[in-house]
Amino acid sequence: MITFPFSKYQLLLLISMFLPVSKTKSQDFKLMHNGVNRDYNVYVPNNLEPGITVPALIFLHGYSGTGIGYSGRLIGLADSKGFIGVFPTALTESTGHTMWNAGGKYEDWIHSDDIGFIAALIDTIIAKYPVDSLRIYVSGGSNGGFMAYRVAAELSHKVAAAAPYAGQMMYEHCNPEFTVPIFYTHGLADNTILYEGMPFYGFQIPPAEEVIATWCAINGCTSPPDMIMQNDSVTGKHWSSPDGKSDVELYVYTYLGHHWPTEENTGYNGNEIMWEFLSRQQLAHQPNYRNRDSLDKNPLDAWKIFPNPVSDKIYLSGQVPTPVNYNITDLKGAMVKTGIISTATGIDVCALQNGMYFLKLFHENTVWCAKIVKN
Repeated sequence: MITFPFSKYQLLLLISMFLPVSKTKSQDFKLMHNGVNRDYNVYVPNNLEPGITVPALIFLHGYSGTGIGYSGRLIGLADSKGFIGVFPTALTESTGHTMWNAGGKYEDWIHSDDIGFIAALIDTIIAKYPVDSLRIYVSGGSNGGFMAYRVAAELSHKVAAAAPYAGQMMYEHCNPEFTVPIFYTHGLADNTILYEGMPFYGFQIPPAEEVIATWCAINGCTSPPDMIMQNDSVTGKHWSSPDGKSDVELYVYTYLGHHWPTEENTGYNGNEIMWEFLSRQQLAHQPNYRNRDSLDKNPLDAWKIFPNPVSDKIYLSGQVPTPVNYNITDLKGAMVKTGIISTATGIDVCALQNGMYFLKLFHENTVWCAKIVKN
């Protein structure tokens, strides 16, 4: 009989000393905000260079999820690209499911101050970790996508870019102080949140392209988009901003459901595509183009269009320095009409097919966008 100089417990301990040690640096924390302990998880890659600040990506989970539950999708990307991942968890609504207060109808369902929490979270991670305060990004899916849009709208002084997916903007007062680059992803096979918009528990989710048009107006992206990818599976569009610091991108996957695009479900690595966009962005504090140089600093109040819906001719009223250049685009971003409008002449839209369009007015550095319905 062979004997060993170690007990089995000593032997297991000895073996374990030679096994690879996990270098994962993922930790759970709590942050007191408004008298409530809020949960969040932080992942710090092991290969970060000491003394160098790096970007941070805050990911907002979907309805009924948790931060740590969604972190797995981004840990590999954090390792390969060298950023810190931050995964907060929403509070629970009346039925016991976690939900972000994304604005709009969400205000009726949950009353948490999630904007205040995320603002405090950003300050916390800057203080605790080697985070570059000019390269903090926010992403999220579904309810987290709705919330990512609200973060972009209300925390434009803190986030350098936003990358929502499968969740249009429900926030009704989108007038950020500064421009925010936007990267949006959605699947046409998504039956949970429809790309073209939908009624949803007593309110209307807007079409994804209507939300994109809103952000194009905010970011000064007035030219037609460049087609950066187009095939049977995916269409990718890029809208350029005047200074190149506030671009907008939209990726639409033909066969993708209510999911994030991966090589398994679309043939494309959504993480890599998203990060290629985000990594180019840096907090620039460029003023909202819709608020620049208007006569009373509020174009939405100064310029009015009527009638809307319209059947033949639409007119412009208010304190408008006419004539004003305009263009009209359809929901796909294609320009269908352009010209000059004055308060006297209006715009003849008789030739347009019935449907929804976007009217953009241009004067000096001011870009104003409105949705019009032709019937």
